[in-house]
Amino acid sequence: PVTLQILKSVSEEVNVIIYFDPSSPLFGHVQSLLHQYHEVNPKIAIEEVDYVTEPARAEAIKTEHGLGPSMRDLIIFTHKGRTRIVRHSQLAEYDSEELLKTRTVKRKEFTGEAHFTTALLAVHDAKKRVAGYLIDHGEHGSGMDRENDYGQFLKLLQDHNVSVGNVRLAGLKEIPDELQLLIVAGSDAKISEENQAKLHRYLESGGRMLVLFRYRGRSELERLMDRWGVEVQNRRVVDPTQQNQQAVAAYPEVAHETVRALTQRQMGIAMALPRPVRAKDGNKTADAPQVVELAKTTKQGIAVVDYENGLRYDERTDETGAIPLIAAVEKGSIM
Repeated sequence: PVTLQILKSVSEEVNVIIYFDPSSPLFGHVQSLLHQYHEVNPKIAIEEVDYVTEPARAEAIKTEHGLGPSMRDLIIFTHKGRTRIVRHSQLAEYDSEELLKTRTVKRKEFTGEAHFTTALLAVHDAKKRVAGYLIDHGEHGSGMDRENDYGQFLKLLQDHNVSVGNVRLAGLKEIPDELQLLIVAGSDAKISEENQAKLHRYLESGGRMLVLFRYRGRSELERLMDRWGVEVQNRRVVDPTQQNQQAVAAYPEVAHETVRALTQRQMGIAMALPRPVRAKDGNKTADAPQVVELAKTTKQGIAVVDYENGLRYDERTDETGAIPLIAAVEKGSIM
């Protein structure tokens, strides 16, 4: 779905050169996939160059794009002077266990689509998007370590032409307007009323935030979310029917773009120690923030009130059923 969305957004011709030896085991995969790109959008212009049988054209390409003498089996994306090269080594993942067992290399997965789509976006979309990662309140992965899951998420943003930098609220008068997304990844220290006011003004001016809540978190961002029509409860959500009682989010019948691709593929999200995140009752005026609950547990979910010293179920206070876990908020334009 992401590839199709990006392909349909390409409005000017992008040239793609398959600079490859046709006898390579990966050539057929590369050729087939890129011709599918062209079928979706004819502005993706494909040229195939066999550097073995077409030495003159190959030499011209090497000179034009500054390729070294040993560089071969490449896919070159170009548009208005911008170039992105995808190398042969990026196109597949290999089974290391099979190599250790049998000393033979076995390809596990062809990874061309992710790299081709990223390259296409990088050369066609000249506008650089800017995101900020909040770091001064005990957030997860604040060091932007590329080996942890949060680092992988940030790398994914950068691969899609988004520049990511750290943001500290202390000493910052206002969150900059050019910041198109602020990521708040599970703050674990109190965010002052002054700083929460900065976040609120940023949202009011059309800013976007991705807010994650930590288990037993102490940020007090629940108060800010309350102003935006979202109730984040201090409970732990479990599902006794799932392995280790882990909550697995599924999607209600909502036509929201953020979960549409997951819904189509029937892919749930395993969530570690989630809390209930739901639309508040009341305040349904036309100018109020519009809240959509995006994902819930199965009908066997339980929101446990007494969880500090181990789970202590109480049917009098615990909520049961499909517990909402993720919500999107919009007011005017998308938040």
